[in-house]
Amino acid sequence: MRVISATEPISEDPTGILVEGILEANAEYYSADLAEKVNRGLTENALKCIFNGGTIPCGYCIDEEQHYQIDPVQAPVVQEMFLRYAGGETMTEIVEDLNARCLRTAAGNRFNKNSLTRIFSNRKYIGEYRYKDIVFSDAMPAIVTKELFERVSARLKSNKHAMGKSKAPERYLLTTKLFCGTCKCMLVGDSANKPNGVIYRYYKCAGAKRHECDRKAVRKDWIEDKVVELVTSIIHNEENLCHIADELMVLLSKGSELIPVLEAQLKEVRKSIRNMMRAIEQGIITRNTKDHLLELEAEEDRLVANIQAEEEKLPKISREMILFALHRFSNLNLSIAKNKEQLIDGMVKAILLYDDRIVVYLTFKDEPLTIPTADELRDMENSSDIDAAVSP
Repeated sequence: MRVISATEPISEDPTGILVEGILEANAEYYSADLAEKVNRGLTENALKCIFNGGTIPCGYCIDEEQHYQIDPVQAPVVQEMFLRYAGGETMTEIVEDLNARCLRTAAGNRFNKNSLTRIFSNRKYIGEYRYKDIVFSDAMPAIVTKELFERVSARLKSNKHAMGKSKAPERYLLTTKLFCGTCKCMLVGDSANKPNGVIYRYYKCAGAKRHECDRKAVRKDWIEDKVVELVTSIIHNEENLCHIADELMVLLSKGSELIPVLEAQLKEVRKSIRNMMRAIEQGIITRNTKDHLLELEAEEDRLVANIQAEEEKLPKISREMILFALHRFSNLNLSIAKNKEQLIDGMVKAILLYDDRIVVYLTFKDEPLTIPTADELRDMENSSDIDAAVSP
């Protein structure tokens, strides 16, 4: 191999070998030095939480100082995605609706499940700035609350581990929420065919499938109806709905954890300003008094602006809006399977199945509710032949 250069004369004698080596070393040094300077610049930008290039996430825009700002057009769409998925809608339903409305991703493409998964996994939406190993919390304006983000993340994780939930022709409404009270394994949907063509559908403990638990299979329709009956008995009671709305308002009133800190700092700054004004009234003035007073007033303006910015991040939800959403759940037509699924996804956090009871944890209540089922399960066990059926 021979190197030919149009700008540097490289002779054919031994000196040319030395010149070629020097030129190559110089070019390699320049490349390495440039990479180091670029990396240093990107790191300095990251320490200032400045945009470092790449695709801007949907819902954000970049201001003149290269900081992330909320896009007033796209941000409501991102909030809608999170709320709909947390409320029980599937990715397929959300994607079809977004594309039908001619909405597009940050790259200008049609939405699909992968683009939604990237959005739901992007911690920038809760204000977290990340570049390599540099991570800052609350370093950029948040579009969704941390509580909503965690709910969506939990549903993503549970759906990822659900066994064939999206592929099953029959919807198993309690998949990812129903667990064995003995071994704490998830109960998964299964079915068995009888010789006469009758299909039994039921939930079976994953531990029992591995012969690690003796939990009996339970009929699908029976346990789903039990859970739906419990939830509907709660949301059809107006007193319960008002209690739920009050509890949610208490949670929302706590607001941002940063606001009390900023308010405490603002209180101290205003106290210092008052003390300085008293000193000036008493004639205690130095050459630095004016500069110090201006610094305090600037700090006061900065803290007020930060508090207002944090308050703007809080969801603007009233008690009436919460009650409206709860009444919407109570008026669902439960003869439609999709409505049952939406009710369970929105109101039920987890279910534990024991030999004599079902323990249901609701999304709006800390204490679980118990459904006694000892007699029903015993009768079902004595009369059922689903264990004798052959699984497909």
